[in-house]
Amino acid sequence: IADWAAAARKAGVEVVPFESDGEALGDKAMALRDRIYELCEPPTGSKRPAYDSLMEAILNSIHHAYPEDIPGDGLPRVKRWWAGALVDRQEGYLYLVVYDQGVGIPATLPKRPWWQALRAIVPELSDKALLDGALQLGRTGTGIPGRGNGMATMCRLTEKFDDAEVTFTSGRGQVTYLKGGERERADLATRFAGTLIRWRAKIGTQEPAR
Repeated sequence: IADWAAAARKAGVEVVPFESDGEALGDKAMALRDRIYELCEPPTGSKRPAYDSLMEAILNSIHHAYPEDIPGDGLPRVKRWWAGALVDRQEGYLYLVVYDQGVGIPATLPKRPWWQALRAIVPELSDKALLDGALQLGRTGTGIPGRGNGMATMCRLTEKFDDAEVTFTSGRGQVTYLKGGERERADLATRFAGTLIRWRAKIGTQEPAR
């Protein structure tokens, strides 16, 4: 692993090791963010949104991804979240990901208190449409104070970069939010196991480490 990491570094790629836990721990999100910011120079003012985005994704995993009353697809699941990052110095992009093995965002939406509001703006029941609609509503549904703007919070980080996007992959659908508000939707050929949230942001090219 050390040899691979050294070779990647020489090629201009820095890999930030994954953090993982079965609880929503702010210190782990902060540690991951700080390691990322040691490797690159993101825009001024992006540090707090980066932490907020990570924590929102982690909290969504813990509060929503593993409901006991929604049957899964029979695959083994570990009730945890995983988060890591990659800094590509030559291409000039930062990649940040959060993943869980839960039932998927579309499967949990009918349980949310704002399901009827979502159905009013999304008559189509495809997973890509439901993901897009949930993003438009800009809220989550735990009923816990302060937990009301999940996907919208995760999109705010994109506005701190010149070129950035966040992609939500879950169920049989995928939606990408691009800086400025444009959205792209896609169907998946097969069901995705869990939920993957990936940010891609331009940070500028740098010389690879020697």
